[in-house]
Amino acid sequence: TVYIPTGMMHVFPVDMFSAFRELHRHVFVVLQQAADTECENALVTGKADVAFCALPLDKEVFTVHVKKSYPVYFLVSKKNPLSKNKSITANQLKNERFITIDADNKSGGGFVDRCRKAGFAPNVYMRASDTQLIYKLCRENEGMSFYLGEPAEIPDGVAIIPEEPPNTWDVGLATLA
Repeated sequence: TVYIPTGMMHVFPVDMFSAFRELHRHVFVVLQQAADTECENALVTGKADVAFCALPLDKEVFTVHVKKSYPVYFLVSKKNPLSKNKSITANQLKNERFITIDADNKSGGGFVDRCRKAGFAPNVYMRASDTQLIYKLCRENEGMSFYLGEPAEIPDGVAIIPEEPPNTWDVGLATLA
């Protein structure tokens, strides 16, 4: 059983799982999406054999076998004036509303810290696990969200703008230590 963070399938090599299944037909692979902290808990409780986990992880509990960093972008409606920017700083986000993946998303902690340093707490008005709903709400300028990984399939009506200074989401393929 392999756990993968919610909303992150677009950055994982799905073809890798297919190739593994072809080479190891006797192994039954189950993929499960879950919140960042649920991926860690699944390893600890034995629900997962392997998990892709947001870093950092406790080295006493987990072993990280492979690490990868993905750039972080803001998903902004083209109706929002910020969509014209080449980059966006935390200072520019004071009056924006945010849509996030879920409450147990580790990767958002650094963003919250950057906003607090800029003198405000981000206005997270919605948490959703359906990325298509997030894209739709962003397109309609109901809020901003995050896009992790290199922009590939950019939804119509939105712009993907990097944060300044650049930020990354770090993930590791982990097992129990």
